[in-house]
Amino acid sequence: GFDVAEDGSVAAGCHDNHIYVTNAEGGLLWKLDVGKMSRHVQFSPDDRLLFTGPHADGDAVLLDATTGSPIWSYRGQDSWLRNSRFSPDGRRIVAGFSGGQLVMLNDKGIELWEANIGEFPMVLEIDSDYNVYAAGKNRELFAFDASGQLRWRYRVANHVVTAGSNVMSDDGQFIVVGT
Repeated sequence: GFDVAEDGSVAAGCHDNHIYVTNAEGGLLWKLDVGKMSRHVQFSPDDRLLFTGPHADGDAVLLDATTGSPIWSYRGQDSWLRNSRFSPDGRRIVAGFSGGQLVMLNDKGIELWEANIGEFPMVLEIDSDYNVYAAGKNRELFAFDASGQLRWRYRVANHVVTAGSNVMSDDGQFIVVGT
């Protein structure tokens, strides 16, 4: 997994059990051994934080994006972190794990709710009201409210949902998924 910050810094989670962060010119800023291969990294909206997993202390970890120092870790799914999104204000993170679990965490790493969509989310979005939208290979698009209650689910005919990065309009009114 990889993500690019506004300043051009790049974070990469690799199969060699490390997270790497480089500056815009490709110079290594830091690397961190997380103990297992990493398939996902994401910068916070202000680029000060980096969310990734797994980590030696848990299934996911929030890191200082400048130094790689852990801020808090989350343990509870015992499966691979496959996708995540910060809320636009950076106060919540929705994390999607390999078994289909979705977990909403606050900015202190406390679990607010959990749901399951049956397959890890390839599409994962959160709007400014903390509503979550998720879809994976199970061919359904799910919508959850800020407390984790299912708002609706929509069956995608014929094909699996395969595309899903930045697929929601800024105002949260539209979401587009590729199949």
